[in-house]
Amino acid sequence: MKSFPYSELENFVLAMIGAGVTSGYAMRKLMLRRPGSRWSAESGSIYRTLRRLQVQGLVMLRGKAGNPNRARSEYQLTELGETVVQHWLTSPPEQTELGHLADSMRTRGYFLELLPPEARVEVVATWMKQSDDYLKTLRRSIESEPMDTELRNMVVQNLLFLATARHEWLIRLHEFVQKQPVQPVGAELSGVTE
Repeated sequence: MKSFPYSELENFVLAMIGAGVTSGYAMRKLMLRRPGSRWSAESGSIYRTLRRLQVQGLVMLRGKAGNPNRARSEYQLTELGETVVQHWLTSPPEQTELGHLADSMRTRGYFLELLPPEARVEVVATWMKQSDDYLKTLRRSIESEPMDTELRNMVVQNLLFLATARHEWLIRLHEFVQKQPVQPVGAELSGVTE
């Protein structure tokens, strides 16, 4: 069995159910709280995913919980769902997955040459400030609200390492744009062809 037919979000939802997060509402709360979550925590996307997993026979409705007027649907993994989660956890990520390090600052950085040199310096300085603020907030969050297990704390450390590496890159980028010679706006981007 390949984990390939299931998206990372579908696997994540299956794993949450396997870990005891059994309602869409609880999943949404967890996704909003979890530092570095890269998925939309919109109710619609979670419930669409749950319905799709139910149709595929990976989860089944366990029952309703909570206030009768606003009862939450609770799900459990089927045997097939448990197999998929185990396979996902034990299979190494595809090589292409390792490059999914989305960073809006890096994406925008490709086009900084479209700005006048003084604007580049100002923009990168603003990014550095934002990055510094984020690092401080992340560190406080990790210290004040540790994960429920040491293993999960180690996983959150990955986010801290990535955020620290980005901040170090921004410092280098800022030094670079300060020294960069003036280039005309709209100059060809190296490596980009029509």
